[in-house]
Amino acid sequence: NRVKFADNTKATFGTGQDLQIYHDGSNSFIQDVGAGNLNITSSGGSVQINKGLSENMAEFIVDGAVNLYYDSSKKFETVTDGAKVTGNLESTDITIADYIHHAGDVDTYIGFPSTDNFKISAGGNDNFAVNTTTVFLKHTGNTKLITTSTGVDVTGNLSLPDDGKTLYGENGDLEIYNDGNDSFISDTGAGGL
Repeated sequence: NRVKFADNTKATFGTGQDLQIYHDGSNSFIQDVGAGNLNITSSGGSVQINKGLSENMAEFIVDGAVNLYYDSSKKFETVTDGAKVTGNLESTDITIADYIHHAGDVDTYIGFPSTDNFKISAGGNDNFAVNTTTVFLKHTGNTKLITTSTGVDVTGNLSLPDDGKTLYGENGDLEIYNDGNDSFISDTGAGGL
């Protein structure tokens, strides 16, 4: 037993024929053409959108999650405290209110604690911080390098490997280094030392 409609013949519902169900020869439509909403409700377990009878596309669980699938593989789901993405997330812009935490580790994060401030923390130590005028590099919470309007301030030692050089002057004419055996202060420019 069935009711058969030809292509582009619409089954309509409502005084103003607001709900229409039809097939145009290529595509099928459930269309609300009125001023109200098209509501799909369930008092059962869920509302599902599937490819055929077996491949999930979307699932809306009553009093629970919303799951979105790609080729029947779950990629997005809402959870009690937000949402979960499986795989990569691509976006042209993401706005973050405060912090991005490493899963299960509240002391390791990338943070945006206030306007024009940014920091990276590992194990509860702010290892890298930036504000509108300064960059701070830290070791176990202690500041070791700060950028200033005149250059860089270093607290502690600056270590270089053998043959690592500190260069001074626009062309690096003055060199200070150690070759592993001997130490050198060398002027490689046109002037004198």
